[in-house]
Amino acid sequence: MTGGGTNKTDNRNMEAKLEIRLDWLDGLDQDEVRILDAFGGEGEIWAEIDRRRPDVTIYRTGIEKKRGKGPESSTLYGDNMSFLPHVSLDVFDAIDLDSYGWPTSQLAVVAERVPEKHVFLTCGMWAAGDPSTAILESAGIPQKWGPLVPGIWSKFHVELWDAFLADLGYRSTVRVVAPQVKAGVMIYEHLFPVGSDGDGALVEDDPID
Repeated sequence: MTGGGTNKTDNRNMEAKLEIRLDWLDGLDQDEVRILDAFGGEGEIWAEIDRRRPDVTIYRTGIEKKRGKGPESSTLYGDNMSFLPHVSLDVFDAIDLDSYGWPTSQLAVVAERVPEKHVFLTCGMWAAGDPSTAILESAGIPQKWGPLVPGIWSKFHVELWDAFLADLGYRSTVRVVAPQVKAGVMIYEHLFPVGSDGDGALVEDDPID
């Protein structure tokens, strides 16, 4: 999948997603946090975190395309790219981009508007598809080279993604790489702004059907 990566996640490997967010929460000296969940869905991830951490009050605002999906009292309905450039992102402690493809457009907006914020991210990298033009260009690959041989860049998904993150000013402090049995990998990670505190870790996970 290429482009803005606005498809919803299917929440496979939920425990990996939870652990990354719980580790961040455990390191905070706060009794409440505010989260913008830009690929909100039903809000399962932060609902489970709320259940596991009753000592911390979690105020979650979701963004969801499908009206009626997710808690209506705390969900903005529509395309997240209609909201991210305009809502007050600085009121949130972290931005959650739990997408299914390449959330390049969403991450670029967050990096430009609130570069100091922590970001949780899911990225699906499929063996049959090339990265988006934005990712190729961040690695110095001319746009005209992209379509020369379909799939030629897919074997370098992770390296190209890292170049894109660095170009935006991020580094991944925790990353779980979950190979998919059929093709490609899912990446779950916590992004810190460059220069912030925190140690990185790369974790290889088991394949997922």
